[in-house]
Amino acid sequence: MKAFISILTYLVFICYFCFAGEKNLLEEKSVQRIKGHFLLRDFSSALEEGFMFLSKYPFSDELQKAYIKALALSGREAEAIERLKKYFMQKADLKLLEDIAWSILENGTKSSQYSIKLTSLIGAYLTRDVRTVKIISNMMQDSNAIVRMIAVKFSCDFQDEVLKRQISYMLHKEKVWLVKLEVIKAAGIMKLKKEVSFLSGIAASMETTYDERAAAVGALINIYENISEKEIKMLLHSPKAGLREFACEAAMHFMVSNVKDELLNLALDPISDVRMAAIHALVFLESKSDKFLDVLKKCESDVNVKVAITAAWARLVLYNDNYLEKWFFDSNEENRRFAAAALAMSGKNGVSLAKKILHISDDQFVKLNIAIGLIGQREEIKKCQNIIYEAIKNKKQMWMWDQRGKFLTLSLSQIRHIDQIPNYPEAVDQMTELQIIALLSITEDSRAAFLLKSFMKEKRWGISGVATVTLLREGDEDSLKIIKGLLDDQDINIRTQAALVLAIYGKDDSVVGVLEKAYESADRELKLHILEALGFAHASASFNFFLNVFDEPFQILRIAGASSLIQTLNK
Repeated sequence: MKAFISILTYLVFICYFCFAGEKNLLEEKSVQRIKGHFLLRDFSSALEEGFMFLSKYPFSDELQKAYIKALALSGREAEAIERLKKYFMQKADLKLLEDIAWSILENGTKSSQYSIKLTSLIGAYLTRDVRTVKIISNMMQDSNAIVRMIAVKFSCDFQDEVLKRQISYMLHKEKVWLVKLEVIKAAGIMKLKKEVSFLSGIAASMETTYDERAAAVGALINIYENISEKEIKMLLHSPKAGLREFACEAAMHFMVSNVKDELLNLALDPISDVRMAAIHALVFLESKSDKFLDVLKKCESDVNVKVAITAAWARLVLYNDNYLEKWFFDSNEENRRFAAAALAMSGKNGVSLAKKILHISDDQFVKLNIAIGLIGQREEIKKCQNIIYEAIKNKKQMWMWDQRGKFLTLSLSQIRHIDQIPNYPEAVDQMTELQIIALLSITEDSRAAFLLKSFMKEKRWGISGVATVTLLREGDEDSLKIIKGLLDDQDINIRTQAALVLAIYGKDDSVVGVLEKAYESADRELKLHILEALGFAHASASFNFFLNVFDEPFQILRIAGASSLIQTLNK
């Protein structure tokens, strides 16, 4: 009898384990079927079968995770997040958390709203994850020109073959000027050698805009790893003005000095852009000769004012001849400011004239540009600091950096509004102002902290941590000390702004508590900046915080939270 009971018990155990094994096998097959639908991007079938299988095996962890993911990929984010939060309380599955975050980002790229689509693109880019490549590739084909333009910019940081092929295609097909300009630059950064002929055509054509030709020249310089003297000479004699200008740039970039005679001829070229490029190349190659001096004397009476000022600048740099001074008394303010930008780049030979003009000029932007140049030469530091400080303190109009030939000029903003980029002129103005404040910080002017505090307090349209971090890129650790000092400010807005910068630049997770607390009462725009900063801070203690962000009614905040969460997981 005992033997019979033992055998019966044994058979029961065998049946149980066989049944359990079959059950586990069926669960595994169910999960594989759902994952197969994911690969085919058939999310509706994945959702349907997930619901069916989960009703059969309600305690299966893998099926629960697959179903949550199916909900998210099908666009039913609210249900997915509700189930995710319950599941995460029991099992902190970070892989599932990451998958749902990616689903939120991918759903955002399919939105019909421009702002949501753009936020998803930026959010994916910030993760630096391989999955970003597909999103960027898709966004490069988007119907919105601004989305395409930004996707092209981002593609340069990944250099994947699929993105290179897309850039090549766009180089030939893109019609929108703003996007085309970025595509040309990207072709150079990606070193698309097969597009050299096409880029040369853009550089050589007088039917293209100046910006396109300049971008094509820059792209060709990036693509060429080396260029022979023979090739440069051939290009210098090209009938195409754009190729002659490219040859001047190439001679300067690759330090090809045995083409000075050809460059001297081009300093009297019929095309003004070529004349300026040739003069710059000769100065860079230190081509100090009587022949060049004679050429410069002719150029000083050039019908094109920029060429004339560039020639006067060359005489100052190479021969220490003071023929630039007269331009500071010109009736045209644009000419005076262009001359100031040239003087700022004149090195030691320009110091004496710069000091003189700084004393007698009443043109604010002439003085500002010269002050920036003198600080670079470590001359008249205190006086230059005062000029910059007073200009920023009393600033009433927007500023910008203006590229004039080879000279970068600080001037009144001429930036126009772009419908697809809210507050674009204001953004350019703020970035410019921050760079100037950074200059004061670098020179250890204690008033830089006051200017920065005032800047943060104004909140003209919501100061972004990403914008403010420009200061830190310029000032490094010295500027970081200024920001840390603001963490104890009585104004919560200033404390929050300081915490944003420290999180983004310093990857400082000690400010996470400040940011999470500020998030509770922040408006939507500030919440967006806080989420962005938390991603940079890599705050692993904030997983529950991010889960709550996923409950936000605004999709744009959920997307920002998803991006920051992925950055945190990938730290």
